[in-house]
Amino acid sequence: MIQRIQASRSRFAVLISSAVIIGLLGLLIYARSADNKQSLNDIKGVLSDYRESLSTGQILHPLYYTSAMQDLIRERRIYYEDYFAIGLYSTLESIQSEYVIDDEGSGIEVTVISKDRLSVQVKEYLILQGRPKGSPEENPVLLALRWALSRADNECMKLELENEIQSSQFDFNKYHLEGFETRLEEIHQLVMERTPNGLQIIQDSIQSMTEGGPASLVVWVNGNYIWNKPDFTQMPDYQRHIMSIDELGRAYLEKVSRGCEQ
Repeated sequence: MIQRIQASRSRFAVLISSAVIIGLLGLLIYARSADNKQSLNDIKGVLSDYRESLSTGQILHPLYYTSAMQDLIRERRIYYEDYFAIGLYSTLESIQSEYVIDDEGSGIEVTVISKDRLSVQVKEYLILQGRPKGSPEENPVLLALRWALSRADNECMKLELENEIQSSQFDFNKYHLEGFETRLEEIHQLVMERTPNGLQIIQDSIQSMTEGGPASLVVWVNGNYIWNKPDFTQMPDYQRHIMSIDELGRAYLEKVSRGCEQ
């Protein structure tokens, strides 16, 4: 009888110990989950400020960034302005930036580098809105197409050029009236550090991912960024604006001539 009582007490003690251990593990998991959620919220808060600073051109909370990062934000805006002004022969009117991250953290990869440092990888979607420079009638494409039409020597070529003029005229009028937008995708590999004032971005390595868009790469060396930028003067819109009207017109004549011969 005494042995049975002792055995029961032993089993009861084991059950109590197990319950305590499970309870402690549950608290630990809950605490870790709460910490992770808080860290995610902190990261999202800094990225939201980064997005707004780029979109508005005003660095809203300087303590979120090192001085080098503040310089990068300013240069990013200049870069997109140059992309429009040189590469697209247009004026940039607005930048919309968005990091797609859901409440559960999908869309972002966070790696702990050290106690106070995190590596954060996330994709950014950019919508750049602008308007062409000059008036539609001054567009070199329209001038060159009309130059080519006046020199077309058969009905097929004339018809093709007239259709091209009509289509281009419609597009240019629409772009001047309503503006147009270009969408870019960029991958960010950020390093964030915990400070007494909260998370701070200390570097942001950026790689453009837009198919057919300008290819650029931002890398960091010894706390300073190096930006490998594309040559916007090689873009088609820039090239069309530096060509003479007759040179561009001859190119259109050759193009429609080949089409009419087929």
